[in-house]
Amino acid sequence: MSTTVDSHHRSGNLWDATAELVAAGQQVILDRVDLLRTEIGDDLRMVVVGSGLILVAGLVAAFGWVVSWLAVAVWLAERISTPPALLVVGGLHLVAGAVLGALAINRFRQLVPPSGLTEMPTRAE
Repeated sequence: MSTTVDSHHRSGNLWDATAELVAAGQQVILDRVDLLRTEIGDDLRMVVVGSGLILVAGLVAAFGWVVSWLAVAVWLAERISTPPALLVVGGLHLVAGAVLGALAINRFRQLVPPSGLTEMPTRAE
């Protein structure tokens, strides 16, 4: 009779230990999820702040670019008339834009897609 009680007692301990193990495993997973949420939130905050700073810097630089080229156009307008001066400044920008666009297109053509993305996935029906 004591053997039956001992085996039942051990079995209860095994179930209790299993339940504690499962509960501990769930808690570890929940803790990891909370940690990931915190890390993602921190990373997202850093990205948003950094992106905002880059945007402001880009706007300031664009304003400086426009003012600088307006100064060049005004300087040229003093030596030649205004329409040819604007044509020179605009033409330089068109040429620079075309060259940079061609370089960008060439760079994108050289890109090789990752090996897993070379084929479009098919939908299994």
